[in-house]
Amino acid sequence: MPFGACNCEDRLYDAWDLEEPEDGQDVGLDIGLDIGLDVGLDATPDAEPDVAPDAELDVPPDMEPDAPDLPETPQVVLEVTAEQALNERSSLSVGEDGTIWLGFHRCDDAFCSEEFTYLSVASSPRGSGGWTIEDVAVQNTTFGLDVYENTPYLAYLDVRNGEFRTALRERQDRWDVRTLEVEFTGRFDGLDLTHDDTRLYVTFAGDSSTEIDLFAADMTSASPRWFKLRTLEVPIGASAALERGLQADGDGNLFLVHRDGRTGPYGVARFKLEDNLWDRIGYLTSSQIVASSMVARDGGDVCISSQFGSLLFFSCGPVNDLEREREPFDEQISGYSSMIEAVDGSLVIAFNNQDNTQLNMARRLDDGNWTVDVLFDGPSYGVSTAIDPINSDLLVSYYTCRFDTGEQRCTLEFLRRRINR
Repeated sequence: MPFGACNCEDRLYDAWDLEEPEDGQDVGLDIGLDIGLDVGLDATPDAEPDVAPDAELDVPPDMEPDAPDLPETPQVVLEVTAEQALNERSSLSVGEDGTIWLGFHRCDDAFCSEEFTYLSVASSPRGSGGWTIEDVAVQNTTFGLDVYENTPYLAYLDVRNGEFRTALRERQDRWDVRTLEVEFTGRFDGLDLTHDDTRLYVTFAGDSSTEIDLFAADMTSASPRWFKLRTLEVPIGASAALERGLQADGDGNLFLVHRDGRTGPYGVARFKLEDNLWDRIGYLTSSQIVASSMVARDGGDVCISSQFGSLLFFSCGPVNDLEREREPFDEQISGYSSMIEAVDGSLVIAFNNQDNTQLNMARRLDDGNWTVDVLFDGPSYGVSTAIDPINSDLLVSYYTCRFDTGEQRCTLEFLRRRINR
């Protein structure tokens, strides 16, 4: 394995102690916004500034200089097999320091066989232009990546061992892997993950279960551990959203996209953290609308990008009126889409066109109008999005295949697009 990585299969895994609160019990979910956490990452000692004592700053002392422009040309993260490019998805997130984190599967053979496929994470510090890859586990099915402050973490299905696991990065090539107690079914189980200002959250939905499990980990603790919160009762086969289906609104609520059984419509359930209670559920009007990605907005609106038939579809509204605003696009898409909220409040949806020959971006402006632009003109698959917190750029990851000198070359790539300057 490259880069001195560890697949973690030789490590002992002990399930975390879980505590399930009784009805009405205070679960300690303080959702305060101001914290200053050090979650065990190596700190860099303070250094003397590399500035002459009499030097004059180019900006007023109470203002930060503008973030430098970074290139918009696509970067190749890794060469991959055609099998991987056509069938895999990427998962993109970014830390508060601008470090980009990209989750994907790395294969050691042309067929991405189970025993030769790794759940891997690539990282690129801001301005570095390079990527470091770490293998976390032998794994070739569903996973998700998120970043809390500057610490990436994963949730994934370990089908080989029949377990649902999380992994929190402690430092390069070292991940703290934990097993959560669930009724594991197999590779068709669903999961989601997100965070707020103080906690991580993951959900697990067994393919043959009538419950969706919700776990939280308190990152203000010196030794974060998972708590099991109240489960959501659902019909059997309540699948998750295709790309981003669990969100925190910063106001004490979680929102979870799920399907009403195997064939019913997709909908959203709201969880009140203060009360440890799923208190509201609403569904879209048609079972033909397949939910991809969700954004929970200030004020209680939940916006969802979906596929309706072969067309891109957008809806937005409170849980009890999810289609208060609806936008059926003329754009035909090949599958799922990835939606993110930009710093200016606009919504951006990245999607592949129907024949996967172009990666496009639909953007909803403040006046409610939409624009559609090309992000990448070429074959593209497995898209994911994030927003750079420093300069508000749109960040996109995707797979592509080209024919160079008569031979097919497939790559996992990263693209930056300026949208607010």
